[in-house]
Amino acid sequence: MFRGKREGRVSHDDRMKMRIDSDEVRRIVAARFACVGPVFDNLRGNKHPRRFMLRGKSKVGTRCKLSRMVRVIEKLAHHA
Repeated sequence: MFRGKREGRVSHDDRMKMRIDSDEVRRIVAARFACVGPVFDNLRGNKHPRRFMLRGKSKVGTRCKLSRMVRVIEKLAHHA
């Protein structure tokens, strides 16, 4: 038989909502968006990597690292 919420207890949903709305979590989320988002947006939007031409995790990982290095070099060339 369902009895409803217990008096004086905060539900898990309410605790998570309070945690997400805290200043600390807002700063963390803002920092993540500020540093990671534009990198992948630039790679996807401007470089158009449709698929990887290599197979295997190590080779694909190397290709990803190379793409990120190219982005950093371009950024330094444009802003330095």
